[in-house]
Amino acid sequence: MLRVILSGCMGKMGRVIISETQKNDDFLVVAGVDKMAQNASGFDFPVYSDISKCKEKADVIIDFSRPEALPQLLRYAQKNHLPMVLASTGYNANDISAIEFASENVAIMRSSNMSVGINLLMELSKSATNILHSNFDIEIEERHHNQKVDAPSGTAIMLADAINQAAGGDLEYVYDRHESRTARTKREIGMHALRGGTITGEHSVVFAGSDEVIELTHKAYSRNIFALGALRAAKFIVNIPCGLYNMGSLLTQQNIVTNAYSSESDAIISISNIKNPSLISAIFRLLKENEIMVDIISQTVPVNSIYTLSFSVSKPLAHKAFELIKTLLNDEIIDILEHIAKVTIEGSGMAHHAGVSGDIFDSLQQKNIPVLLITTSETKITCCIPVEYKDAALEALKECFT
Repeated sequence: MLRVILSGCMGKMGRVIISETQKNDDFLVVAGVDKMAQNASGFDFPVYSDISKCKEKADVIIDFSRPEALPQLLRYAQKNHLPMVLASTGYNANDISAIEFASENVAIMRSSNMSVGINLLMELSKSATNILHSNFDIEIEERHHNQKVDAPSGTAIMLADAINQAAGGDLEYVYDRHESRTARTKREIGMHALRGGTITGEHSVVFAGSDEVIELTHKAYSRNIFALGALRAAKFIVNIPCGLYNMGSLLTQQNIVTNAYSSESDAIISISNIKNPSLISAIFRLLKENEIMVDIISQTVPVNSIYTLSFSVSKPLAHKAFELIKTLLNDEIIDILEHIAKVTIEGSGMAHHAGVSGDIFDSLQQKNIPVLLITTSETKITCCIPVEYKDAALEALKECFT
C-alpha cells in the first residue's frame, strides 16, 4: 500500500483523489496539506496548512494545489527523500528551475494534465506538426469551468510547447490579438481560453490550411480521469531513480523495446588513413551522383589528424561503391565487409528511459558479439554485426527486454 501526502486535499481535484483512494486498497492518504486547513472537517487524516508540520510517514507526495505551495513541497520532499507527482499548473520559469534542481535529489513526475488521452493528443499534434506546419496555421483553443483562475491552461501550454518543439522551436505564442491590428504571421501559435459553466476541460488543436482544416480534440467529462492518472503516476514514480519525468515516461514503461529484427541486405565499406577531411565529402558526393544510398555512417575522432570512415550500403551496390571510391584514394586504405547483419531494436519507451543502450550493448557483450557499426535515434538503435552472430544477438536482446 502506498502512503500518500495529498497537497491541495480540500480542492476539487483533491477530493476526487481521496474518493478514488477510498475505492483502491493500493493507496492510503495519510496526511493532507491545504492553505485552508483551519476549515478542514470530515477527513480521515490530519490536514496541515504547512507541509513541514507533517509527521506522518509517507511514500509519495501528490500535489494538486497552487504554484505558491511549491517551495515548501520541494524542501520537504528533498529533506525526507519522497518522490513527487506534481499536477498543478501555472508554474513560472523560476518554479520550473526549482523543480529541475530538486529532481536531482528525488524522482519527480510533472505534468499539466494526467489524462492518458491528453498525452496521446500531444503526440498526435507533434506528428501532425511535423507534416503540416510549413503550410498550415496552428491555433489552440481550451475551455474550462468558470472557477479556473489560470489562462491559458497548463495543458494548452504543454500542447503548444510540444508543437513548437516539433516545428523547430521558434514559434511565437500569441494570447491576445485585440490590440494588434495586423495579419497573423506564419511563425505563431494562437492561444484561446474560454471560461464558463462546469466544463471539466476541452482542448483542441486546429491546423488551418488553404481550403482545409484539421482539428484534433480531447474532451474530459469528469475529473476522475485526472485522479486515476495521478495515482498511476504515483505508483510509477516510487520505483524509479531520481530525475524529472512526464506522462510519456509512464505510458511507455511497459514498452521500452517493442520490436527487434535483423536483415542481411547490407555490406560495410571502411576507408582508413584519411588525412584530408575534404575526401569524406567527396566520397559522399560521388555516391550521390551515382545514386548509391548510404545507411549507417561512422566517422572516428581524428587521431594525429587521421580519420577513419565507415558506412553501410546495400550489397548489390557495394562493389560498385567500392570501385568508385578507389578512384578518389591515394594513401588511404579501403575495405569491404559483406558477411554482416543489421540488428535493429525499436520501442517508443526508449525516448523516456535512460540506460536502454547500456542494456543493449551489455547483452551483446555477454554473448561476445562484436559490434561493427551503430546508429541511434530516440526510438531505434541499429547495430551491424558479423552475420554468424545474428541469431545469438536476437536471442540476447529478447532475454534482456522480456
